[in-house]
Amino acid sequence: MECADILCSPTPEAVIALPTYEFAVANPLFSISLVTSKALPDQQEPPFASFLSFSSHLFQNAYRSVRSSLYACINLLIIQVCLEDQTTAKMICDGENKANVRLCRQRSPFLPLIKGDRVLASIILDLVMGGLSHNLRIKLDVEFYDMLFTVLLRLLVSLSRTRNRLSYHWAELWRTLFSFLRFLSTYPAELSALPSIHGPVDGLLNVLAFAVSSGESFLPDPAAYDDLFYKMIEATSFAEGKDDVFGILQKHFATGTRPAAQSAIDMMAKCNSHYRTMLEEQKSKRKNLAPGDVSKIIKQGHETLDIPSTEAWSTWSKYREVDRKSLLKRAARVAVADVRAMLAKET
Repeated sequence: MECADILCSPTPEAVIALPTYEFAVANPLFSISLVTSKALPDQQEPPFASFLSFSSHLFQNAYRSVRSSLYACINLLIIQVCLEDQTTAKMICDGENKANVRLCRQRSPFLPLIKGDRVLASIILDLVMGGLSHNLRIKLDVEFYDMLFTVLLRLLVSLSRTRNRLSYHWAELWRTLFSFLRFLSTYPAELSALPSIHGPVDGLLNVLAFAVSSGESFLPDPAAYDDLFYKMIEATSFAEGKDDVFGILQKHFATGTRPAAQSAIDMMAKCNSHYRTMLEEQKSKRKNLAPGDVSKIIKQGHETLDIPSTEAWSTWSKYREVDRKSLLKRAARVAVADVRAMLAKET
């Protein structure tokens, strides 16, 4: 699969995403072959590396056109199917399976540039972050964001189950997730009116709750785990006198009607309150706390913090095509138009 730079909208050749999806859904062996196949002598990179590079451009430019969004969603479904198969998920998370993938770097914010071969899981994390960061707007593509969080949760759970402690720029991921959390709480009236907005809201909460409760099983060291709490404390409160982030989500996005989402909020609010109490106690003794002091308090707070673990954040129903029936129909119409455009060029 050759991948061309996508500036505004993918070329008609992007139609290859649809048959790739069909093969991945129909035959798990195809997914294994896609992930493990090596580059042919006349190719620059393996098929899966080309697919991830192609996906990177789609994810960062999904907002530019309906075609971009549809093809981005199809590629997300392919990744989701791969992560829901235990064999393929293990290969993606395995530190022995690496690839050198050319990721889209057209617009800021830019992720750290890492050259050479990387674990496939770390590349997919970059893809998800690209999608989350570069398509943020009031008229949110709810379905696309829902699928980004679906893939992210499955990837983190797979890393945890396989006990792969991934060396990665985790601070960038936490910053991206909490930025989206603040985005939701900054424009609650506009966003809560969007159809099916509970999908990405619940997806974000499940990802954060799973990371807080189980981060030690996939983060490389205690410092990376402590940094997650640091970023949460830093991001989850407004100025004094205003509602906190979690209170806004409960008020505007009706999380109380969905047990998993509400339990995620309750757990994170409890953690937040625990550390803020400790910080206020230290502030009463001395006026200013340096970042190093806050990190030290977070480390000490783990000893007295009780974090409940629940399967509600790490279990899911396997992908069913009926759940994305409307999306697949729209993608099929776009694919037919693209095939016709390619045939017209050849005649």
